[in-house]
Amino acid sequence: MIWSNGDTTQSIYVKDPGDYTVTVTNYCGTATSQVFSVTVGAAGTAPVVADVSICAPGTATIMGDPTYEWYDDANATNLVGTGNFTTPFLNDDATFYVRDVTPLPTSTYFAEPHSEEFGGNATSTSDQYLIFDAVSPFTLKSVLVNAGAAGTRKVYLRDYSGVALDSVSVNLPAGPSRITLNFDVPSGNDFRLGIGSTRNLYRNSAGVNYPYQIPGILSIKNSSAGNQYYYWYYDWEVEAQGNTCVTPLAPVTVTVGSNVIPTISGLGATYENTDAPVTLVGTPAGGTFSGTGVTGNTFDPALAGIGGPYTITYTYTADGCTTSNTASVTVTEAVGVNEVTDLKAPIQVYPNPSNGTFTLTFETKKQHSMRINVTDLAGRVIWSENVSSFTGKYSRNFSNGGLAAGVYMLNVMIGDQTSTRKLVVN
Repeated sequence: MIWSNGDTTQSIYVKDPGDYTVTVTNYCGTATSQVFSVTVGAAGTAPVVADVSICAPGTATIMGDPTYEWYDDANATNLVGTGNFTTPFLNDDATFYVRDVTPLPTSTYFAEPHSEEFGGNATSTSDQYLIFDAVSPFTLKSVLVNAGAAGTRKVYLRDYSGVALDSVSVNLPAGPSRITLNFDVPSGNDFRLGIGSTRNLYRNSAGVNYPYQIPGILSIKNSSAGNQYYYWYYDWEVEAQGNTCVTPLAPVTVTVGSNVIPTISGLGATYENTDAPVTLVGTPAGGTFSGTGVTGNTFDPALAGIGGPYTITYTYTADGCTTSNTASVTVTEAVGVNEVTDLKAPIQVYPNPSNGTFTLTFETKKQHSMRINVTDLAGRVIWSENVSSFTGKYSRNFSNGGLAAGVYMLNVMIGDQTSTRKLVVN
């Protein structure tokens, strides 16, 4: 005999995928077998998956192929996910382990011995059977037999204790023939493959060399009459079921950040447009400021311009995680102080800033008409008072007169002169 790869042995070991045949020449002529298609599984290289980081305690999603299995231990004893894996909630760094478990296509094998043409072959009617182990599940598709006479035979499959698992009745011609079984065999030991009461089939009583194996699938290891006999069934056609290619495990580490929230200091709530620039301080150091009127770590009211509130943002990045915080600031138009000149005592407003309760005082030298009002930054009048003739000391308490938090303008008009003050309500 000669195989398509050039080998001339009874069986061959292949490690390359492809189609294989065997050609046999005897006194009847030359015949070539059907094509055996061989698929070779993956080389067993562990998956390459990058470590991941999350910015704060929580869950992380690690992308993976659908055939990936994820474990929380290096011995693959606790399966925690497959495919794209979302971790449980993590407060601290953690390591998970991944492997690729790839199902292989269904493969067909033929077990030795391939015929009865070796020592002590002769027909027998003895009630005997073969004993075998199923290392993994498979389907016993067919077997080769050689009958001493035509007739119906019943082939049976039993477990180690003799309990029937499957059987089939076949009508055999005299001489060699292949019979179809299609027995589904689960994983297990000491199965029995035998025949019913009408036997008259060839068996071997010499040259037997157990076990006859298909590695990882099947081991024919003995007969009911002892290991010097081989009974009835040759060239088992076995279709492997559920075989997979499993790679080594690869560790993948999830790093959990501390979720740092930065802070901003050095920035007041309100500035006049003539005020000097102020230095901004961000904590932790090393972040960046942005916003209207910001250059580097400086806020310039003149650059920002009158208006607001403007949002100033401090952004901080560490370990690939970015967080930020904000503060608000308003810029008002600068106003003169004490523009009214006919005063014995200057205009005073206190406390300022306040919670909406403040006191206004001043003293005039002469009798004048007088108007006092409070406006918001849009110029809307919030409160006003008119006095047609006034001289002397003026004092008025404003007790939370409905002023919401914000910036207001207090205008004191005495005669034809006006003084303006900025009021800040917190």
